[in-house]
Amino acid sequence: MSSSSDRRKGTVFIVLGILLFGGFVAAFDGFIVHQWRLEQTARDSWDEVPATVVKSSVVHRWGRDGNSYMPYVRYAYEVDGVEFESSRYAFGEHLHWNRSFARRVVAEHPVGSSVTVRVDPEDPESAVLNVDGHARPRFVLVFLIPFHCLPLWLLAHLFLGRRRRGLSRIEARFVMVDTANDLVLAKVPGHPVALFLAFAGILGFVSIFVLVLGVEFPGADELAIPALATIAILALLWTAIAARRARRPERFLHVDLDRWSFAYPADGERTPLPKSPSLGVSSTETNTSVNNERIHEHQLVLENASEGEVTMFRFRGPESDGPALLEVLRDRLRPGGG
Repeated sequence: MSSSSDRRKGTVFIVLGILLFGGFVAAFDGFIVHQWRLEQTARDSWDEVPATVVKSSVVHRWGRDGNSYMPYVRYAYEVDGVEFESSRYAFGEHLHWNRSFARRVVAEHPVGSSVTVRVDPEDPESAVLNVDGHARPRFVLVFLIPFHCLPLWLLAHLFLGRRRRGLSRIEARFVMVDTANDLVLAKVPGHPVALFLAFAGILGFVSIFVLVLGVEFPGADELAIPALATIAILALLWTAIAARRARRPERFLHVDLDRWSFAYPADGERTPLPKSPSLGVSSTETNTSVNNERIHEHQLVLENASEGEVTMFRFRGPESDGPALLEVLRDRLRPGGG
């Protein structure tokens, strides 16, 4: 009861963390949507007014996250005989940290050049120079992929993978089939939705660094949309490959409880089981660690007097997984087991 209660508390804590993190991501999404709506409103209902550029320069800022570059274009315009000045280039322009973008904007708007700006008819002091949609960085869409995928993956991992309730942790991970006639052991693959989100998040994270390396040349921001399509296609492809690989017979141990025999791999030659099988586990430490826990190569073996040890199943996992899965197999193979 205590263990079940602890798991429920842990799940609630994780869900609350996911909701909190997801809330921050959703707030940023809302900010971007708000910028888009402001741009749409300015394009549709604000007045077009001629203006003159009075200052144009690249603003370089240095912070904990590194360098950022913003275009500073100040322009003067007149509404009903009253002169105004503004330096708003576009809605959401501060999302840019691309030097080439800032330089391009400044080069396109030299001091003294004539431009057309959009002015809020209800507030003449509110003006914007660019409303064509290109000032909002597409790179942000790629940047947000890991932040969207992480909470969604956690939710998928928690709930879509809970279709096997009532099983212990080791059973949920390795018992594919458990009936009166058959026992099949293999590493249970993740849910396709969870796999897709994991792959997409990893690819998005990698793409951030790939695009960051390229943002200094003109047009790099335009790579964001092709990158999004590539990420989606590759994530779908990898999910399909992982699902197909998980179904390969060499990954399965099939114990035929009717015929009292086993096959590993599942499509290989069947080996008879003794009436009272003597089972053991052989574990070898690897150089891999997950969550500071050393991963081991485990082999469940049948101790056969005539042939010595015969490998029944081979898998990787923490040190405790070997004895735990051995106990599951012993329980099903002892008289009256299961």
